[in-house]
Formats: sequence, structure tokens, C-alpha cells
Amino acid sequence: MAVKSIDGSVSPEVTGDPRWAAVRKVADSSHFLRAALLRDFLFYIAENELSRHPEEITEQKIGHRVYRRNEVYSPADDNIVRVSANQLRAKLREFYETEGKDEPWIIEIPKGKYVPVFHERAAPKIEAPSGAPKRVTASAGRWLFAAAIITVTAIFAATRLYHPKPGLANPTAAPNLITLIFHDSTDPVEVVQSDEALTLMQSILGRRITFEEYTSQSYRQNPPAFKGNQQMEDLWHVLSMRQIINVGDAGVSTRIRDSLSALGPTPLVRIHSAQNMRPRDFLSGNFILLGDSSSDPWVQMFGESRFNFQFDPDISHFPRHILNVHPKAGELGYYAADPSHNLSYARIAYIPNVTKTGRVLLIAGTTMEGTEAAADFCLQPDSISILRHYLGIGDVKELPAFEVLLVTSAEGGTGIEAHLVAARTSSSPSR
Repeated sequence: MAVKSIDGSVSPEVTGDPRWAAVRKVADSSHFLRAALLRDFLFYIAENELSRHPEEITEQKIGHRVYRRNEVYSPADDNIVRVSANQLRAKLREFYETEGKDEPWIIEIPKGKYVPVFHERAAPKIEAPSGAPKRVTASAGRWLFAAAIITVTAIFAATRLYHPKPGLANPTAAPNLITLIFHDSTDPVEVVQSDEALTLMQSILGRRITFEEYTSQSYRQNPPAFKGNQQMEDLWHVLSMRQIINVGDAGVSTRIRDSLSALGPTPLVRIHSAQNMRPRDFLSGNFILLGDSSSDPWVQMFGESRFNFQFDPDISHFPRHILNVHPKAGELGYYAADPSHNLSYARIAYIPNVTKTGRVLLIAGTTMEGTEAAADFCLQPDSISILRHYLGIGDVKELPAFEVLLVTSAEGGTGIEAHLVAARTSSSPSR
């Protein structure tokens, strides 16, 4: 699946540069298929370097332009760019060690810097022909043909294909669970990301911050136990004033937006931090909530007790686990993450909103990677058929309310795969 192009917003001077074609080749590779923000990171620094604006390639500006941090945010308090730069370097190495091993240009990001460096590979020496001409083998011919097609396609795409008409859906966009649920909605779909600052604060306290403390904002005040401890008071103040989004949620939110945007101008997708939401926001409309109630407290608006697959409320328990309230034959009573094998569990639940006037999709894992893998499962074209099979609902038009339990795997801190383990259905959500 090709990545979404940005060529339409890039100057002809840059798109005509062979180094930009190298950037696009990297971005279109399988290594960046599930790394939308790292792809945007690469595009941003490459475009500014090739357009001769290296002054725009700073940690502060990357954080603001790529990761949507406040324009005056402090990189010293938020290391998102440094962490992401290391991930980008690793993915570039992987690309050039595998499918990019024969690429004519190599892109590097020197350690401690963000300005990309482009190296041109030395062309292989070609010996002068002697005797009878050598016959091109079938495999070599296919390789040359494929290379020619890729080159022509890249040139054609840069000049025409990456200028879509406004408001038109991508005709090749495959339907998935997300688009099936929200495709006919005229109301916006609000994606609510988990609050990582809250997760850190709860870890420091050793207890969950209650829903009442969160909604009233009283949790932001320095705890009495920190009185007189300037370091802890300063740390608490920093966390209470920062919006921290984990990398998994950020990437998933972008992929959800892109998937629904392929349908056309509606439904509109809006992405929020849990910190910016208020109880009245959930009375109507459509929502996709990422994370369980300990990291996204707004899940509590829909009642954890209503579900068969319930997250352990005690955040001190490690590894996290999901309770199966009413196990069926062959099911376990609870499912615990296995960090040693990069395995975790996740729940996806589809229910009506508080006033039964819209739809809500809850996606949460026992780890950040579990949430990411579960969300990506929802975006896969085969998610609909797999879900229908597990729920035993065939091709009925209206999806019933459901909850499913998934086992997920991770690699390098990224959710990779998710497979259904168990499922439950209830009455259909109101439309």
C-alpha cells in the first residue's frame, strides 16, 4: 500500500531533485507503512534541506510542525523529537540493509543532528564488452523492466498523480471496520488519544487518579506529600502542564484519519488529547477512544462494568491483565500480558454513545503496543470478515454492539499483529 503523498505541497525545484525521489522511495517502503509520523518527520527535514532552509530543521520546529507541539514548547521537557529521530535512524538502516540495498542514494541523519545527509552510491564499473554479446536472463530482464516501471511511475506520480481533486475519495481505498462503522455518518468522528502525562502521574502516586479528580482538574495541584520537596513539586507541575501523547496513539490517529478521509469530505475526523475533553463533549456524536480508563479516563463515561472483558482496575499489577467475567468453554478467566515474548492483550468494543445518538469505538490494550496493534487490526481490509465470522453474524447490514478480545504482538516498541481470541455481542447501537 503506497503512503499518502505530500508532493502537491512541495516546490517543483524539490520534486525534480533526484534526492527527493530517494526520499519518496524510502517513504513508500514497507518499513514506513505503519510509521506515519516518522514518514512526516523524514519529509519535513528532507524538504527543508533540499529547498535550502536548514534553519527550519531544529528540534523545536520539528516538534511544533511534525508533532503538533505548542510553538513555544520546551524540548528539554519533551523529548519526542529525540526519541523519534533515533527510531527514524533505525528504520533508515533497516531499509538500506534490505529492500533499499541497491538504491542509488543513501539518506543518513547524523547522531545528534536532524539535518539529513544524502550520499550517492558509487556506480558499479562496467567492463567493456568482448566477443559475442551476453544474453539477458529472464530474471535480469524482469528486474530491468521493474526498475523502468518504478522510474516512470515515480516521474508520472510526481507530476500528476499526487494532485488529487478536492473532495474526491480514493477509489482504491479498501473498506475496513472503521469505515464500515462510520462511513454514513454526517457528524464528525472525534478521536481521543490517551493522556500519557496522567499515566506518569499515577505511577508517581502509586494509585489511580479518580474520574472526579480528572474532570475537576484538581489532580493538577501538588499532592500534600510533595510539600517541601522542590524536585517533586517541579516535576508534578511540568507533568500537569504538558500534553504527552504516546507514539503509538499518534500514528494510529493519523492512520484512522487517512482511512476515513479516503471516503470523501464526510465524515470529518478530529483528533484530540484526552486532556482537552470535557464530560459534555460525550453527550452526542461519534468517538474513537484510544486506551483504557487508566490512561483515557473518558472511557469511564461508558461504564467498565458493562463489559465482559474488563481491564484490571489496579494499575500497580504488572503485567496488566484483562478479566473475562463469564468465560465460555475453552476460554481463560483472565488474560495477562507476557512482556518476555512481546505479547499483550487488547479489547475492542463498539457501543452507542451516552445519549444513543451516535457510535463509539473503544480500543485499548494492556500495553501501548497492544492498543496500536488492535487499532491497526480495525484498519485492515480483512477485519470485517474476521469479525463477522467470530461474532457469527454473517452479512447482516447492521453491526450489533460487540466487544472482542485480541492477543497482540510487538516488535521494537511497535504493535505488529493482532488476532481475535474471544467475542461477545449485545443489542445494536442506535443510529
